[in-house]
Amino acid sequence: MADWKNDQKENKEKEIVIRLRPRSVLKSVLLVLLLVSTFYLGRFSVEPPTFDVSLSGAVSAEKKTADVPAVEVKTAQVEQKVKEPLAAPTAAAVVDSGTESTDAADSDSSAPVDVGPVITTYTGKAALAIESVKTAWKETYGKITDIEYTLKNNEAGTVKPAYFYLMVEGYDDYEKKVPLPVSKQSIAAGEIQKYLAKVPNGFAYNKATVPDLSNVLITLVLYDESGKQITTATKRVALEWKESSS
Repeated sequence: MADWKNDQKENKEKEIVIRLRPRSVLKSVLLVLLLVSTFYLGRFSVEPPTFDVSLSGAVSAEKKTADVPAVEVKTAQVEQKVKEPLAAPTAAAVVDSGTESTDAADSDSSAPVDVGPVITTYTGKAALAIESVKTAWKETYGKITDIEYTLKNNEAGTVKPAYFYLMVEGYDDYEKKVPLPVSKQSIAAGEIQKYLAKVPNGFAYNKATVPDLSNVLITLVLYDESGKQITTATKRVALEWKESSS
């Protein structure tokens, strides 16, 4: 009996030693983490299927688009572009368009239009006529302010008049240059031009130099831009003296 008690006592007094292997412990920890991760992934997979449905729909749509031939896709795009309404022009665009049209019309009206070859050697077939003479009366003298003329081009090509020289009877040593506007500096073959040319600063005359103002000889000589004479015209007009204030 005493021996049994002694053995029991010795067993209680023995030290318990637990030996752990690091590799085994690491494997156990990894196994636990794997189980936990699997658990949470399973919970996420049970979430409402909203995201999965939309994703699957997008994937299916992409798949359908990929399955459709390229020709059909291009045709659908063209049809969509045709169905789209055209954008209405803005007010600014309309205003700009009108301005451009006006500018174009102005440039066309001022620029001469050439038809056929340009004539530089003249045969005297261009017919010039003085239609009327406009005057301005002052207290002691008068002025020729405008000359109305008609020019018919009977030459074989386009004629380019540039200016006149105006001469008045009694002033044989003086010539007044009358330039033509750009719009009148080209006349095609067979064309007739009628225009009222303004005399720069007027052509002044008085009764002492021109005794008979009722019958004064007026001469117009037409030149091109190089100074060649094209044609000439003369006419007797009345430059009657009238008493009037300026």
